[in-house]
Amino acid sequence: MKNEKSKRHGLDDWAVLERLLPAGWRSQAYTLGALRRRRGVQDAGNLLRCLLLYLAEGCSLAETAMRAREAGLGQFSRVALFKRLRVAGPWLTWIAREFWQQRHADISEAAPSLRMIATDATLVVEQGATGSQWCVHWAVDVGTLDCVEFGLTDLKAGETFRHFQVHPNTVMTGDRAYGRARGIHHVVNAGGHVMVRFNPMMMPASDGHGQKIHWLRQLRGLRAGQCADVPVWVPFGRRLVPGRAVILRRSRAAVERARRRVNRIAHRNQHKASPRALALAAYVMVFTTLPQASHPPDRVMMDYRLRWQIELVFKRMKSIMSLGQLPKRDPPSAKAWIAGKLLVAMLVERLQLEAESFSPWGYPLETSPEPLAGNEIRPPRIM
Repeated sequence: MKNEKSKRHGLDDWAVLERLLPAGWRSQAYTLGALRRRRGVQDAGNLLRCLLLYLAEGCSLAETAMRAREAGLGQFSRVALFKRLRVAGPWLTWIAREFWQQRHADISEAAPSLRMIATDATLVVEQGATGSQWCVHWAVDVGTLDCVEFGLTDLKAGETFRHFQVHPNTVMTGDRAYGRARGIHHVVNAGGHVMVRFNPMMMPASDGHGQKIHWLRQLRGLRAGQCADVPVWVPFGRRLVPGRAVILRRSRAAVERARRRVNRIAHRNQHKASPRALALAAYVMVFTTLPQASHPPDRVMMDYRLRWQIELVFKRMKSIMSLGQLPKRDPPSAKAWIAGKLLVAMLVERLQLEAESFSPWGYPLETSPEPLAGNEIRPPRIM
């Protein structure tokens, strides 16, 4: 009796979770090759439940296969489950992408207000000394800490704004890795704005006359706590993007920490840090295309500090979702594992928001095409 009640409770929980999934997710299992044949598993719903059991619970393949058999979800071995996961990568990726698009379908390309998006990437490393490394690119709404876009590439792709869709009147923020001319032009061409750390040695900028800016000469005399606002143009091909370089001098302790970091990176790359790099380490340099009237230098610096909120997202995913260590050793299974983890993270986030909503039941209502028994409104009988 107890087992029957727990099984019925689990089915109810799955029905609630299933309402959050995008439309057409079952048919896509056949279209994308995740369910070519139903040997050992009845349908796409049971297959997804088995995969989420493995990805969310942290069970081994053998334990997941055993739990699936006990719950009546499927009859397969751990090897068969691994093969199912290996071919389910495109399906899990489709569900995850459709899920966040459904969640953020209210984003209008003509939105009048500015919206800040923090972008960053994190490494996911396979187990073992020679394990491959994958890069998860993540975009987070700074105001709500919601994921608005994600992607998965190898290390050759690098970190750039070009991995993300840019909506008009959106402020894309990033660290020094995103301070490249090609990515900045990608954002500006889409009608967005940029607020990004930059290194003058990585992203050359010119003044209004097309001359190279000598930054150390320009910043001479800037005291700690003071901000400089320098008009600059970023060249890419034959086009120049106008913007501003907002520069803040660090405190003495912060300068020492920054210079130690420069020396440490240079030592790691087996060369000596240049005097120019050590001198530029005394400044925090942010490039932005936002107008000075609405975003003076102090506001640019304060807004850029909000970008660190994305670090909280990565810490939460690596600590709670165990995203840091990848147990797979071949590209198809690795991509499927990462896509499944991202889907689990977004499902957990959505369930938390649903539970905190004003509805006392904490989940979306089920829509039925036909009226249920007892729901019809009948006119009163006239005696």
